[in-house]
Amino acid sequence: MRLHPALLLSLLLPGLAAATDYPRHILPTTQVQAAVEESKNEPLRYAVALPTNLNAPDGTWDSPAEGIARWRLGIESQGAQSLALRLEDLRLPAGSALRWVGEDSGDVQGPFVAADSGTLWLPVVRGGRALLELRLPAALKQQFGVRIAEAQHGYRGFPMPGMAKGQFGDAVGACHVDVACAAANDWLPQTRSVVLLTAGGSALCTGTLVNNVREDETPYVLSANHCNFQTRAIGSIRAYFNVNRSGCGRGSDGGVTQNVTAAELVARSEIADFALLRLSSSVTGFNVYFAGWDASGDTPSSGAAIHHPRGDNKKISLYGGGVTRQDDVDFDSFTVDAWAVRWRRGTTERGSSGAALWNQNGRVVGTLSGGSAACNGSSPDDNPDYFGRLDLAWATNSASNAQLKAHLDPDNSGASTLAGLNRGLDPEPNTDTTSSSGGGALPALALAGLIGLGLLRRRARHLRP
Repeated sequence: MRLHPALLLSLLLPGLAAATDYPRHILPTTQVQAAVEESKNEPLRYAVALPTNLNAPDGTWDSPAEGIARWRLGIESQGAQSLALRLEDLRLPAGSALRWVGEDSGDVQGPFVAADSGTLWLPVVRGGRALLELRLPAALKQQFGVRIAEAQHGYRGFPMPGMAKGQFGDAVGACHVDVACAAANDWLPQTRSVVLLTAGGSALCTGTLVNNVREDETPYVLSANHCNFQTRAIGSIRAYFNVNRSGCGRGSDGGVTQNVTAAELVARSEIADFALLRLSSSVTGFNVYFAGWDASGDTPSSGAAIHHPRGDNKKISLYGGGVTRQDDVDFDSFTVDAWAVRWRRGTTERGSSGAALWNQNGRVVGTLSGGSAACNGSSPDDNPDYFGRLDLAWATNSASNAQLKAHLDPDNSGASTLAGLNRGLDPEPNTDTTSSSGGGALPALALAGLIGLGLLRRRARHLRP
């Protein structure tokens, strides 16, 4: 049984659904439309940011229970498919619980607590109406402070749960394969390591949670350097876990509430086109798998890539032989020595960048830099994708901030391969062989794609946001 968002919110936050006596800031429609028009053709863009300069006095206080103070401020933007905020000068006293609630969708992000004070980039909630709500001990309410510096209007927003897939976040190729399909049954642990990476108002790339030799569950995420993480505020980079469709070519879309921000860009290299992020908190509660890796440089004989094309629900692409080394692959702004891969099932698109290439042993051997692979009807074409090689990212550069070895083998054990670390449960294997995410009818609340449809040359499809 699917609960109506209003009922769900009343269960999660008692007193919320019945109360409507809080102020609501409405983003100016003319400015929103102008910003959308200006940016809608930018690749990898799904939202526009508008300055707001709202402060604590713009909200209102009440007391839902004895000894508890509650502060609330609504945010609304006509036609928004998602909303997010950037908070500055945030002061949350001990015992505070700040939540960001999608009033249309039932999404609840948080609670954010005293340790989140300072600058806080809130994750998305779906829909055009949202509520920022704080609850704290009444004696401490004067210690609260906040400046809402920016609101993000998602014009290619996340669709509501249970809706058919529309153009938002919809990979356009007809040969994509959901990870809920039988084709992914041999890769169920690995699918749980893959994340959708966003920053600011852009959906950037795909990342993979990777294991290290200490197996201490440090939340390292491997992606691609050309995603330009170094140009982003580190707190604006966020990893969304388990953005998976519930069925093969059908079912509800993945949620957006299992997410965590990045804490540090640990290492990166343009030559090997890799980036290694460390997330800000433990992720073992998200049913994750820490991926194993192989830095030996042995040519893989078969395997897969698991990724978020155009920010869509997670897909899998499969190859069987034919992998070759290709040096100096030119992507205009950088070159990379790569594995050249041709797919036998599935393909990749913008937003797949940074996805891991897995070998026949289920270990990571590269990260996606780009390519010209596409669909030929319901089958992949014969054009290659190129993955920066993990053996070159491992220790080719002696600087610790430009290699993987210093972080994934910090004790210098000499290991060149490592198995994955399982911290969750796999879904049941699927017998459904339906292939595609499809397109289908366009629901009114599932408009436009998470990642822009900006047209670049095919060989550079996966490049910069």
